[in-house]
Amino acid sequence: MKKHLRMVISLFLMLFGADQAVAQYSTITVTQGLSFGTNITGTTTLAYTSPGAAAFQVAFPNYSQAATLSLTFILPSNLTDAAGDNLPISFATNSAAYHVNVNSTAGATAFNPNNGLNGTLGQTAHVDYFWLGGTVTPGNNYIASDYSGTITIVSDIVVGTQHYTSTETITVTATLLGNISISATGALDFGLVVAGTTPPSLSALAGGAPQFIATGVRNNRSIVTFSSTSTLNDGYGNTLTFTPSLYGSATNSQAGSQPITSGTTLSPGRRNTNYYFWLGGSLAPVPTGQPPGSYSGVFILTVVR
Repeated sequence: MKKHLRMVISLFLMLFGADQAVAQYSTITVTQGLSFGTNITGTTTLAYTSPGAAAFQVAFPNYSQAATLSLTFILPSNLTDAAGDNLPISFATNSAAYHVNVNSTAGATAFNPNNGLNGTLGQTAHVDYFWLGGTVTPGNNYIASDYSGTITIVSDIVVGTQHYTSTETITVTATLLGNISISATGALDFGLVVAGTTPPSLSALAGGAPQFIATGVRNNRSIVTFSSTSTLNDGYGNTLTFTPSLYGSATNSQAGSQPITSGTTLSPGRRNTNYYFWLGGSLAPVPTGQPPGSYSGVFILTVVR
């Protein structure tokens, strides 16, 4: 009985020692994920030299005999957001590079991550530094959102007849802001005003009020801004001051619209949609000696993601 117990203990120690030996053949350390940034509005390419490129390193120990390396990348074809929308991603023949014992992209050797990398490691301990870029390509009708994905690195070390495999993952992120366009119809006309009086205000809820339609608004991300006053000019240096009154709605319903102030974050309740605005406003009291003429100006509405 005692002899049998000693054999079991010895076998356990032998297996434990083998696990330790496998672990020392390479170590993958990811130092930076692949980040395309937070202000993407179209096709964006990151070279391996870009600040947002992924970075990792593989450390190799001394080997008792010549060893070889097979480095494989499992690359995504799409990044996805929480709703399941896709953002295509691709990798070119020169999207990746490595440098032996030098942590710098200057002088690094480019390679195609789609094909991976194969090479002889020799027997001397060293560290290989790697960098990886790529390209995201939104379609014409892409959804503005936060996208992410994963790249898997598989390192296979061959020493003699033995294979030692290790894996690590790289996080990929991209935030699409999308494109916002604004169309405008109508004009705000105070008609004839009399010097020495305060002209009646024009309501944004009145029929015929100028309308703006912002297309591509991102829910809880898009911000509307405009100046608190605008200057009307007669072309001869004489001016009047206009104070806007803006109303807005996520639906094309003027009666259901609400007052909008500059700096408001729009919440249409959908991820990528339209927002509707109507413009009214007032003129400051017209001085008694105000020169007669035709006064006009521009109201500028800005919506940013």
